[in-house]
Amino acid sequence: MSEDHIRKTYFNRSLTGFLENVLFKEEELNKLKEKINKLKSGNIEKTLRGHSSHVFSARFSPNNRRVITAGGETAKLWDVSTGEQVKMLIGHSKIVHSAAFSPDGTVIVTTSEEGTAKLWNAQNGQEIRTIEVDTDWIYDAVFSPNGRTVAIGGQNGLLGLWNVSNGRQIRTFDGHRRAITSVCFSPDGKLLAFNKGWSPVLMVVPSDGGEAREVWRMKEKGEQISTIAWMPDGKELIFASYQLPYREKDEMWKIGIEGGEPQKLGLSMERINWLSVHPAGNQIVFSSIQRIKDVWMMENFLPAEDKGSKGGQK
Repeated sequence: MSEDHIRKTYFNRSLTGFLENVLFKEEELNKLKEKINKLKSGNIEKTLRGHSSHVFSARFSPNNRRVITAGGETAKLWDVSTGEQVKMLIGHSKIVHSAAFSPDGTVIVTTSEEGTAKLWNAQNGQEIRTIEVDTDWIYDAVFSPNGRTVAIGGQNGLLGLWNVSNGRQIRTFDGHRRAITSVCFSPDGKLLAFNKGWSPVLMVVPSDGGEAREVWRMKEKGEQISTIAWMPDGKELIFASYQLPYREKDEMWKIGIEGGEPQKLGLSMERINWLSVHPAGNQIVFSSIQRIKDVWMMENFLPAEDKGSKGGQK
């Protein structure tokens, strides 16, 4: 990936000016240039700037035209082509941890530290319904592929399914003591992938009930998994990991759903706390706690040998 492959549209600045003045200190810029020489593909396309505090979540809309982000007590809608904010969802009284679109793009679900998930009209930003959940913090919620169900993960091992039309609980997946901080449906809706907060384990469970199984467990002492996302073909997962106690760099990985050794993608950044894969499989959007107000979109993030087999691309 050459320097002119990285561009920023929100500010009209050169690569060096953008990196030195907006995001990175000089020593970090040198490290990034080193990384650029190693990454033969990859295109940091835009930075979405507008949150005043940590961005905890970022996801694409089904039509690829919008990104929904969560941070502070709000969620924000962004135009992918321009990087401009188009709408803000206001209604939570505490920090909003996640936001996601329904499969048809008409509804958004958000979660917060007040123990609620809210459904919103994606067109006008109006609240539709509040789902009350029996825990204080809800970290993540996503729609099933048919749009009728939301999976919610939260504090005290909360993992369950709720009916979108009436807000009632359908099923819980018990036996988890740690907080469930990231959850996502497989593209066919048959599996839920999740990770237990601040742990080294990536797991999947049948969405209609059954036993959960490990897909991968980090091997080094202090390694933890922070966030996960499905590739569009449903055969692989992308996840980010970090090393305690210092957490200097988080790494991104790809792994087959049946397990085996994960493949490092060659992309690292301080404290990656959320990522989402574009429905076509050729872009990711991700946020970092370290760069608290920014969200990145990146093209061609897979290693060069995978270019011809990106999930969902024709």
